[in-house]
Amino acid sequence: MQANFLKIHAPALVSLLVLSAVLFLGLPSLAQPAKLALFIFGAAVIAWTTTKWDATMVAVLAAFAMAATGIQGEKQVLYALGDPFIMLLIGGFMMGGAFLQTGLSVRLANFFAAQSRSVSHLFYLLTTVLILLSFVIPATSGRAAVMAPVYLSIAAATDNRNIRRALALLFPTIIVLSCVTNYLGAGANIMTADIVQRLCGTDISYIDWLKLGLPVGLLSCYGSTWILLRVFLTESERAQGFALQTSKDAFSEEKNAAQRRTVAIMLTLLALWTTERLHGIEPGTVALGGAMLLCLPQAGVMKFKEAVKSVEWTLILFMAATIEISDGLIASGAITFLMEHLQGSISGSNGWVVVAFAVGLSLLSHLVITSRTARVTVLMPLLITLAGAGGQSAFLLAFAANAAMGYCLTLPMSAKPVAMFSGVSEDSYSAKDLLNLSAWLLPIHLALFIGLYYWSQWLF
Repeated sequence: MQANFLKIHAPALVSLLVLSAVLFLGLPSLAQPAKLALFIFGAAVIAWTTTKWDATMVAVLAAFAMAATGIQGEKQVLYALGDPFIMLLIGGFMMGGAFLQTGLSVRLANFFAAQSRSVSHLFYLLTTVLILLSFVIPATSGRAAVMAPVYLSIAAATDNRNIRRALALLFPTIIVLSCVTNYLGAGANIMTADIVQRLCGTDISYIDWLKLGLPVGLLSCYGSTWILLRVFLTESERAQGFALQTSKDAFSEEKNAAQRRTVAIMLTLLALWTTERLHGIEPGTVALGGAMLLCLPQAGVMKFKEAVKSVEWTLILFMAATIEISDGLIASGAITFLMEHLQGSISGSNGWVVVAFAVGLSLLSHLVITSRTARVTVLMPLLITLAGAGGQSAFLLAFAANAAMGYCLTLPMSAKPVAMFSGVSEDSYSAKDLLNLSAWLLPIHLALFIGLYYWSQWLF
């Protein structure tokens, strides 16, 4: 059994030995706390990328290792669970539960699908629905779970296999690419904002994120839909008529009142998030307040226990642990050490080289790190350091890099929605189909996210 363990984990063990040699033997000028922090961080990265260990378990172990070695106080591990960004994510999950509980998501999708005049028109309408969902359901896996039944009901309305395959590709493509549109589009967005605040001292408000993310997200999503339609469907297939029988349950009288209350509360929260600078109420407080309103007896739309069950607690623990890891890298002086050495290594380089390298690395990172939040945790502190060393805006480069890390369409394992829809039906897509789609979309998004950085300089 021991021999089998060594065989399976040989790449990880070799990587750990190399990491230990580099840190503890090859860097004599680096302080001991910084060495320990970098070792813990590096060990977590190795576990995430070379083993099948649960990503959350690895993150929690790394966070406790930071406390056990004295890099961070023991109480800091628990305090991370009370971070305002964690509160925002919990509130967002609970609101997403209400969206699903009331049947609002199915009603919205069915309404748009019923209005379609052709297959092409249907794809653009569904793209709109999926973008709207990113504002109310903060997890890509949650949005995928909500929309999988919608896909099956729409796919059943056609006997054309090419249309069903393209439709299956559309859902995960827009689910992952729409994350950048708004602050709550993904937990990784919240993590990015947290790291930027801690390392740069720059607070990113909901409206700041909207100004940067919404235009590029819309361009990415609708542009990808346009390409997907032309890569996988012929002109006649795109123009084909499409009829869908809508679900009567989603439009039943007993759900109408609950849906109206949910919409009213969601719109109120969006108004509060976008006017944060006027009233000063933090996004996390707004999100939790809205979640509580949705759970109120008589006035709400679901029971509190149901709302709590809708929270992905594994992701909450993961994000709290990665906050602790990030803080440990800062407190130990490891980030300062990296900044000083990066400053020397790229001094004299053109600014666009730094930007292209950061965006390109972020765009390809999904090939080795399958969790988007893990990608942010691993790369964001280093890229912010790189930006400062290269004389670029750390805040804007972090935003462009975060957008690039959201691209995860090359392999079925690259993201949960991609894996989920690859097996949602027999007529779904293959790994070859994903590679074909990514061959078109990846270089386009490289240019798009580099352009995002330079365009955002005009806004800020």
